[in-house]
Amino acid sequence: DFGGLLGEAAPGGGGGDLGVLAPSLRGLASVPKALLPVAGKPMLDHWWGYLSHNRAISEIFIVSNAIQYKHFERWATARGLPVSRVVNS
Repeated sequence: DFGGLLGEAAPGGGGGDLGVLAPSLRGLASVPKALLPVAGKPMLDHWWGYLSHNRAISEIFIVSNAIQYKHFERWATARGLPVSRVVNS
């Protein structure tokens, strides 16, 4: 039992232009890296699934910048997470 342990996901970081890598990825150029598809679902889904299944962390906050905030807000809403857990820093 981890009691009151909190988790913070700070997705993002600098990155290159995905459109330069491959034309097939141009539609993903504005998608935050944590929401890029891996094995058919966003990477953040894999992370969230592990944490939810193992109950390793009691509360989750996703910290984003203003540019990518809406992406993470939609992700959280689609999974039944309170939008208050998505922080625009």
